[in-house]
Amino acid sequence: MRVVFAGLGVVLAFGFVSGCVSLTHGSVVERSPRLLRIQKSSRPLPESKFIHASGAKIVDGTGHAIQLTGVNLGSWLVMEPWMCPFDSSGTVPDESTAITLLDKRFGVPTEQSLVSKFQNAWITDSDFNNVAAARLNCVRIPIWWGDFYTVDGKLRKDGFDQLDWAVAMAQLRHLYVIVDMHGVFGGQSNDFVTGMQNSNQYWKSSEDQLKTNLLWSMIAKHYYNNPVVAAYDLMNEPQGAPDQISVWEAYDRLYKAVRSVDHNHLIMMEPNWRGIGTDGKWLNWDWNVLPAPSEYHWTNVAYSPHSYPGSSQGVASETAKQIDQFNKYSIASGWNVPVIIGEFNEGSSSSDWSSTIAAWNRAGISWIFWTYKTTTGTGASHWGLYTANGTDGPPGYGGSPDLGKPNLESDSANQIAQNWESWTTNREFHKNSLVSDPIDAADHQ
Repeated sequence: MRVVFAGLGVVLAFGFVSGCVSLTHGSVVERSPRLLRIQKSSRPLPESKFIHASGAKIVDGTGHAIQLTGVNLGSWLVMEPWMCPFDSSGTVPDESTAITLLDKRFGVPTEQSLVSKFQNAWITDSDFNNVAAARLNCVRIPIWWGDFYTVDGKLRKDGFDQLDWAVAMAQLRHLYVIVDMHGVFGGQSNDFVTGMQNSNQYWKSSEDQLKTNLLWSMIAKHYYNNPVVAAYDLMNEPQGAPDQISVWEAYDRLYKAVRSVDHNHLIMMEPNWRGIGTDGKWLNWDWNVLPAPSEYHWTNVAYSPHSYPGSSQGVASETAKQIDQFNKYSIASGWNVPVIIGEFNEGSSSSDWSSTIAAWNRAGISWIFWTYKTTTGTGASHWGLYTANGTDGPPGYGGSPDLGKPNLESDSANQIAQNWESWTTNREFHKNSLVSDPIDAADHQ
């Protein structure tokens, strides 16, 4: 049974309440299996209730500096085949293909039911307890357009159900939520993480650009009055952009779409692109992939690089790069824009995790690591705060990632449901000390 808090926007105007939710202007409404909609107050909240950019810092509603420290809920609302029990047939590279296949085999209602079963198992209320217990204060939630529309373009009535539920669960535990657009219409790269492998049509399709603008305006209108939502991350890793100017113009379009309905929320933009810049120099996921915010009159924005050692010459140099570029552009050059490291992973050395987190904490940089849980590898896999149990996995799981996955080409709907429903964290995962120990030891709040 899930619980939705009616009037959540008004409740949150009074801040977080320890241990419970004050329902002065609302009531508890039970929904099953997940909440259908957060009923929002019609009274707009003052901008001061929202976290926001103040110079190069992020501050809360009282003006005090706040460091966001969190984890990505990866592969929940955008399935990534490498890190979840997705499919064993070897013919389904991404979620869009999976949905199309399941629609064809079983029909849209059964397909949507199956995907919901996966989502309801992959992240549960106990997972939000685990995030809070790790003394983190934020979750970044990757989404894609297919959460809100069918693959043939019809608006889904249940498009906000999972996200609304997550916002309610986060609010109960004093956590913020960042809504991250991992996959825009048409796809912003050829990567399967967009939900559509080998697409990358967004940049040359005015229709896909318009539909993405409309989707962001719909999301912003839905959450404009909710300060539990900390920020909107407009487009994850725009690696497929043909040139630097295209990145700028895309973010400007999306920024304007959000600001047309929501002036409250912090907006995140990512310099995660590589290529020849406007000055003729090579850029490799550098801060100056993006312009100074003043060039486009962007306000209340944060820049959000992703920090992976492969982008530099190892963990130490990548960590130093992020700090150096923050100081160079945001401080010395007067851009006055905060930084949120939207994704990072420091590999198989706990000491690297510890040193990176300590360095960013000293610099006052917000950080969110990738990822909460993963089936990739067993034992000392470095990708998840929680990692799969190996031989203790679902029936038939013998340590191979494929054995616990359904075959979407041939398994029955019941078998697919059984497999996908098995992968709750409490049942099939354990805390990964390689990642959890540095997180637990960090002085990040």
